[in-house]
Amino acid sequence: MKKHGRAILTPLMLTLILSSCHAPADKSSCPPGTTVRQAAAPEESRRCADKSFTYQDYQVDLFRAWTGKDGRVLSPCLIVKKGEDEIYRLDVGKDDTLELIYPDEAPPAMDKSPVVDLTDSSVPNFVLMHYCAGNQNQAYIYSLGKSAQMIASLPIQGNTVGLEKTDQGTRYRLIVPDMYKDFGIQAQSPQVVLKWRSGKFTMDTGEMKKRCHDETDSRGLKDSIRESFALVDPSPGVAITMGPPELTEQVVDLFYGGQAKKARRFLDQSWPKKAPGKEQYWSYLQAEIKASPFWPQLREMNGLP
Repeated sequence: MKKHGRAILTPLMLTLILSSCHAPADKSSCPPGTTVRQAAAPEESRRCADKSFTYQDYQVDLFRAWTGKDGRVLSPCLIVKKGEDEIYRLDVGKDDTLELIYPDEAPPAMDKSPVVDLTDSSVPNFVLMHYCAGNQNQAYIYSLGKSAQMIASLPIQGNTVGLEKTDQGTRYRLIVPDMYKDFGIQAQSPQVVLKWRSGKFTMDTGEMKKRCHDETDSRGLKDSIRESFALVDPSPGVAITMGPPELTEQVVDLFYGGQAKKARRFLDQSWPKKAPGKEQYWSYLQAEIKASPFWPQLREMNGLP
């Protein structure tokens, strides 16, 4: 597994996520997919899109925050047109950022398109990252079928998501990070492969198992981990969150590959007998993993109660 969801949009979540949407006067927010038509302000009509792409009859324009000559700050927004009609608009806070996500093998050059197939259907998709104040980032997945619709909104704990090409023609995988608030500083965040099933994105456990890097038989790795303990403060409090990075990386990798029992066995074999804090470290790691939004699938694939 290279280091590198069901997203249920309740009315409350939509209000929080899109609380800064511009909408008609009788509404306080506009839910995903809502058609919003409004006359452009004089300054806005002179704003140029920072990124654009077309697909069939669709024109998609991404605007970053912009200050007009009158000093008024225009917030970032995404506008989708079909023909000459504006059919979808998403406005966010002026301190937020919107970015289109491009396939891994296609850097976001002017001639590249972010349109991919994430749902194994004839309806294409594109992904928009919303970087929010307070690091409450979201990935919005859109479809471009008979209309432009947001089909999923995923909370993202890292900086971005990835689009990885599969061997199935134009099909792509969605890769998202699952970061830990403490372990992340010493081991890269696990990269979770998602698949579209029954109208939602969920962890692709089969693909996660294939990507697991099992180095538990490496004597060199175990020796390196033991040697690393000489550089770590031996107090139990430090051992809980500051075990050697190589140890955390391998244990987390095994856990996300469905091999929790092997992860525990590797911990026992690698942790020096005289070094304190092993059980606290394991308990802390368990608590971090259980806090993951992917915990239900991790628990099932590892056969845990």
